[in-house]
Amino acid sequence: MTLEEEKQLRDGLFQATKHGYAVLTSGGSAIDAVEAAVQALEDNPLFNAGKGAVFNKDGFNQLEASVMDGNTGAAGAATLLTVVKNPVSLARKVLESNFHVFLCGPGAE
Repeated sequence: MTLEEEKQLRDGLFQATKHGYAVLTSGGSAIDAVEAAVQALEDNPLFNAGKGAVFNKDGFNQLEASVMDGNTGAAGAATLLTVVKNPVSLARKVLESNFHVFLCGPGAE
């Protein structure tokens, strides 16, 4: 890795933490902050998440995410996603649905 590549990665991490910190300082919950920070990573092509995810052996992306509320123990997860832009947001919707915990594949999308 070159020094420039390292700088870009560190900047991407810093931006993600800034997103999460901004949510916390404006009164958002920890799970709001986590979602914002992870969305920033998913939207950054430098990271193996969302837009930057590596291709599987069949030549396409399959994404997943999970979240858990530490206060309640509630959890949500989704996997084998190929269309969803921000898997962390879908995982959160699953968590908040109070019906499912884990969704997979086309039905999850």
